[in-house]
Amino acid sequence: MSFDFSSCFSSGKPSSSQGSALFLILIAVVLFAALSYTVAGMMRSGGSEQSGTQKPGLLADEILTYGQQLRQGVQSLKISNGCQDAQISFEATGLAGYAHNPVASTRCSVFHQDGAGLGYNKPVAEFGSGSDWIFTGQLNVLGVGTDCASGESCTELLAILEGVNLNVCREINRKTGIVMTADAPPAQDGVVSFPKYTGTQTYSATITDQAGTDQLRGFAAGCTETSAGGSYFFYQTLVSR
Repeated sequence: MSFDFSSCFSSGKPSSSQGSALFLILIAVVLFAALSYTVAGMMRSGGSEQSGTQKPGLLADEILTYGQQLRQGVQSLKISNGCQDAQISFEATGLAGYAHNPVASTRCSVFHQDGAGLGYNKPVAEFGSGSDWIFTGQLNVLGVGTDCASGESCTELLAILEGVNLNVCREINRKTGIVMTADAPPAQDGVVSFPKYTGTQTYSATITDQAGTDQLRGFAAGCTETSAGGSYFFYQTLVSR
């Protein structure tokens, strides 16, 4: 029995299948080179595509996502741990002014592993001023829960982020569906302040846009301009009442 070893070697003349494979490899190399060039160009420009129109949208997503996480954390304390509004605590390492009175159980703490187990995310400078989140229980949001002009029973439990960048503020409103006139966030109808929540809810003001526009009515989250103008804050309703 004999074996023809010549069949194991090429005759030296490339077959049509070999030519097609080589052609496909060349195309792949060209495409990879083009992709590498594009990526390198983006890196050299410092990611200008993100710093233009995309970055404010990404920052707005971060703020909205964390706002929702805070809301879900508070709701879990109420539903799963049986915490009353007055028992909910926002005490966290590095976050001053939230010492609860009376002392709150860790089971009702948003930022404790025994409670909601959330981590406190300090705002980054790209959001705007980079100031800490504020948690307050002295404001009513028009059209969210019960509207009133006084009394503890109408105040929402809110998370507030002051000093939000204007472009980020606009993106927040676009994503939540708040209508803006001439691309300007609605301005507050009156002065609002944000006393830190330590277990007591007392009405001080209503979050609403300037009289007659109703742009913020019914929105549990959004971004608005202070009545003084030139400064913007994000609010997220944690508990509506």
